[in-house]
Amino acid sequence: MKDGLIVSWVRYHGRSAGLSEALGYETAFIVDRSRIIVWRYFKQTCATWSLVRGSHYRQVIIMLPPFPVLMIVLAATSKKVSIVADLHTGFFLDPKWRWARKLSLRMLQGHKAIVTNIPLAEVCESSGVRAFVLHDILHRPTAPTGEVETPGADRHPTLVCPLGYANDEPIAELIDAIRRMPEFRFILTGRPPQWVRSAVSSNVEFSGYLSNDEYWRLIDVSDGVVALTTRDLTMQRAGYEALLCGKPQVTANFEVLRSFYEDAAVYTDPDSDSIVAAVRAMVQQIPRLRERCAVVLEERRAEQRRALQVLAGDCPPTAVGGANLARLHGGRGA
Repeated sequence: MKDGLIVSWVRYHGRSAGLSEALGYETAFIVDRSRIIVWRYFKQTCATWSLVRGSHYRQVIIMLPPFPVLMIVLAATSKKVSIVADLHTGFFLDPKWRWARKLSLRMLQGHKAIVTNIPLAEVCESSGVRAFVLHDILHRPTAPTGEVETPGADRHPTLVCPLGYANDEPIAELIDAIRRMPEFRFILTGRPPQWVRSAVSSNVEFSGYLSNDEYWRLIDVSDGVVALTTRDLTMQRAGYEALLCGKPQVTANFEVLRSFYEDAAVYTDPDSDSIVAAVRAMVQQIPRLRERCAVVLEERRAEQRRALQVLAGDCPPTAVGGANLARLHGGRGA
């Protein structure tokens, strides 16, 4: 019997790829380019069924949302297969998938879930789903070699803002804050909507689409990262990446983030005044923050090794319950 398979209905996802490498599992990124969502989901469903049905995996990990992947994997696997749902914050908080939350948790009873913080694990357990905390795998590819310059690099500190232009990002407030900090250069990643391109000030550059290697290069040569969300209980991949590169970051002022990054980050509310103050404070503390990044990273890696052993079944799981979950994760709240 094969050890495991990770299924994600996206072109690529760093969390799924990291889990695959850490556990030695196979990974299937199942995508379709059809514009009609029903047709796209149908073809992804067929591909998933063909992959999972009749296979001999001991464990299958699925990334949720979307909801259809849960239905097809449960239908295609035998009762001997351990199903683990990797529940992103959007599963709990994104209005698009709110309708599927209770149904999904009911279907997951008797199976497992992994989440990024204790409050979300407690939600799962209250619905009868055994859950534990596992952050994105704290490992990065080998650092790229060669000299690299950020676009338009000059004497101004260069700060990277990894963005998906999602509904939980305070884009307008960030743009206003950037305009008030002409002493810094900001690089916004991703493909921004036209209104963003029209609204930014002259100290902003857009990176466009970046390959994984190009993205890591950009973070490596930056002076810091600004990764913001308005959605509580959210752990952003950009924050993990900043920590892995030893880069100071400004992130949202939520308890789950404070508990995880401790004093290796600067925290802000999502209004322009607060963002300006936080970014300037971060730049003033770059040497101290970089030292703290190294310390916090090693602490989190030690916690993660234990969680991975539990997931893979190499040691007995901690009993369910918020207090026990806290002990599994090192007594922290994220």
